[in-house]
Amino acid sequence: MSGRVLQLNTDELVSALYAVDAVDLLAEELRDGVTGKVGDDMPDGRIIQLPGPDDLVLLEDQRVGRRCVLPARALAASRMAALATIAVRALVTPGAVTAAVLGPGSATSLLLPLILGRAGGLSHVAIFHGAGASSQERVQPQLLAELDRAGVGWTVTEAAADAVFGATLVVGLVPRPDRLDIGVPASGALLINTARVGFAGGVVDQARQIYVDDASLSRPGGSGRAACGHTVDGDTTYEPSPWCVESSPEDTWPTPHGGQPSPAAAGARRSGGLRPRRRRTGRPGRSSRDVRPIEAELGQLLTGEHAGRTGADDILLVDLLGAWALDVRLACTLHRAALSRGFGVQRDEWP
Repeated sequence: MSGRVLQLNTDELVSALYAVDAVDLLAEELRDGVTGKVGDDMPDGRIIQLPGPDDLVLLEDQRVGRRCVLPARALAASRMAALATIAVRALVTPGAVTAAVLGPGSATSLLLPLILGRAGGLSHVAIFHGAGASSQERVQPQLLAELDRAGVGWTVTEAAADAVFGATLVVGLVPRPDRLDIGVPASGALLINTARVGFAGGVVDQARQIYVDDASLSRPGGSGRAACGHTVDGDTTYEPSPWCVESSPEDTWPTPHGGQPSPAAAGARRSGGLRPRRRRTGRPGRSSRDVRPIEAELGQLLTGEHAGRTGADDILLVDLLGAWALDVRLACTLHRAALSRGFGVQRDEWP
């Protein structure tokens, strides 16, 4: 491993993200998680959380024998944006898409360009940053100008329900301390959750189908968010989901995988699909409405194992359990793109 270290700031990491095909990279991981294929290039290296207040991680890229210091939050948000874009391409109602994005400007600014470039059909975006959002948490003028150039209308709202009203695509971003009250979703809406808590008002009960990126992360002891209250193959009951309970336990965000493949890649070691099966268990004091079945993983949509949306008016929910993980393979891809394009600052050593 070379002694020199490449340091990337957030803008440089984002430039590398737009220079590579992160959506196809994550789609391959999701497909591999279903088919059981383990790529020859995984794992690529390992990620080490660095001490201090700067939210940085050290990537050891074994293939090129180099190291790179990356902003952890931007790296995790890159994975989130790519996964959400995959869900949009697979499940959004065909035709003009009116979107509501609920979250801070930094994550919104990563997500919307990927949807614009890889999903298409976007006609209007309503953005809700959160009550009392500071100027740093709001979307920057550069993104709004990009939407203008693409012919996409936009509004910034003061209430989540105002942003969601009439939207056919709703994306909830980053962990929140409480649930978002989004009102009643539009007929045919696709709801994508990347946060640790869900939407208020029994939104999950209105969803015709529920999809996840990696069902193994919904099991007790999984490396994703709190164990999820969905069922797999209709015969397994897990702990309550953030969609079904008052709150979810706090955990470390984002979740580094300590040199292991990302959740979908780790899922490649499974026999495929939504196995293993387990005996259904009852829990005192819980009603049947507390648990909903998982329809499929996104990887099953990509392989054609599951047909996906069956009705244009159905409300669908996608719970991205591994959205904010620190993905080693993605980090290596971004590192190599930065090296080849001269992004970042080369340092002889890291303090």
